[in-house]
Amino acid sequence: MMMVIGTAVGQAAKTYQTLMAARVIQGFSTSAFESLIVAAVGDTFFVHERGLRVALITFILNSASSLASIICGQITANLGWSWVFHILQIFVVTQFILMFLFCPESTYIRDHIYDIDQVQDEKLGQLAETEHRREAGIKGVDENGVTVERTNTRPIATKKSFLQTLAIFTGTYTTDNIIKLVVGPFVTLLNVGACWSTVTSGLLCMWYVTSAIMQAGIFAGPPWAFNAAQIGYLSTGPFVGGAVGSAIMVFTSDPDHPRPCKIEWISPSLDPNTHSVRIRATLANPDGLLLADMYATMIVTIDPGRDSLVIPAEAVVRKDAAAFVFVKSAVKGNATRYRCKAVRIAPLNAGFGASSSASTALGSAARNSDGSQDMASVRVVEGVGAGDVIVRNGALGLFNEMEQQARDR
Repeated sequence: MMMVIGTAVGQAAKTYQTLMAARVIQGFSTSAFESLIVAAVGDTFFVHERGLRVALITFILNSASSLASIICGQITANLGWSWVFHILQIFVVTQFILMFLFCPESTYIRDHIYDIDQVQDEKLGQLAETEHRREAGIKGVDENGVTVERTNTRPIATKKSFLQTLAIFTGTYTTDNIIKLVVGPFVTLLNVGACWSTVTSGLLCMWYVTSAIMQAGIFAGPPWAFNAAQIGYLSTGPFVGGAVGSAIMVFTSDPDHPRPCKIEWISPSLDPNTHSVRIRATLANPDGLLLADMYATMIVTIDPGRDSLVIPAEAVVRKDAAAFVFVKSAVKGNATRYRCKAVRIAPLNAGFGASSSASTALGSAARNSDGSQDMASVRVVEGVGAGDVIVRNGALGLFNEMEQQARDR
């Protein structure tokens, strides 16, 4: 909105003082873009994903703005400087409308259990257990040491409608007072790293603006006497150089080192605000390139399992790395015979193909970290066919009896 107002003042300007006021208002409005866009990249993307985005931002803020000088020089020389504001206003108003319609408020109040970025020990195992307790409503111990039944009372955020996203006020997202919010950014400058980053970025922007003013002042007078278009052409060099430098940064930042991994655990619940889910995976690191606290982008390939069956997890008996089920084979009078068959199983919805071993697959599918029953079913990849009747309750007892009979022989 401030950019619209500043551009409108420039459109109506008849004196140098009014023109200066328009540029000051525009400066206040664009300063937010130059700072917040970098902060948005830091909040949205992991460290190894920021190089490309920062290179593109640098190209737009510095190199592409030199192209704007070339265009504005032509407009000023042929139509007059006021037409620079007239044409700019078309783009500014269009941008304002698009931002109002398609850039809704994305701030939310995050559950404190996810504030693992503020501690040294992330304790992902404890976080996973807390997530499960909230989702499944299993028993826990309160602060007095009494065992209680916990239920999932956490409200699940529903997706807002398009009209709801257009609301001017969407609620309060912090309990801090206004004085703390105003003083906070200045207190942050007491940090050496934050102060250095702010000062250097500010000096770069100041140098760019100052060099553009000096360039116009030098070449507009004798002996060159350049007009507005010719002064604009002086920005061709910075534009080309900035484009080449940005291209180099795009292709050299964020080197990609793909390697396969196996998903071993998937959280049973989603974050109600971001609708994201935590997973745990293992992968080899023979070259030692992967270090602690590094980030990675994962591409998960899911096997739909269309040719497999789903059976109750309690029907599966494990022994070492093998898994067995008892299948009904024959009925003689009042007696029913069952045959023990080896099966190959996989988790139903805890990461398809997470492990090729039956014990790991069944363990991750049917048990939590504390050993309690979690998921009710597993996926049979091989060993049981459609129409087979299996033993659901008492399979372990049959298996122990079968082994005892084998030893007695």
